[in-house]
Amino acid sequence: MVSGKEIWGRLATVTTLIGLLAQTVALILRWVTSYQMGIGHAPLSNLYESLIFFAWAIVALYLIIEWRTKNRSLGTFVVPMAFLSMSFASLSPTLAVAFNP
Repeated sequence: MVSGKEIWGRLATVTTLIGLLAQTVALILRWVTSYQMGIGHAPLSNLYESLIFFAWAIVALYLIIEWRTKNRSLGTFVVPMAFLSMSFASLSPTLAVAFNP
């Protein structure tokens, strides 16, 4: 956005896509694990899971919007919001529990 070089924008998009894929796998694994434990719920039952899902959803929506409009400037604001959501969920001492459905 600042330098005007296309390579940085493409690199950012690819990095964001890789992060979204990794987070998708993590959400699916958490869901499968809850079924294996006999609980069987979507990973949205507590604040930790809701924040993780919120970060996943805003990144997914951003990538869809970027793909349709070919405009990467929105990512400058969206990706840090997802990062802050994930950071708060992971670093908050009251939220970061191993697996507490």
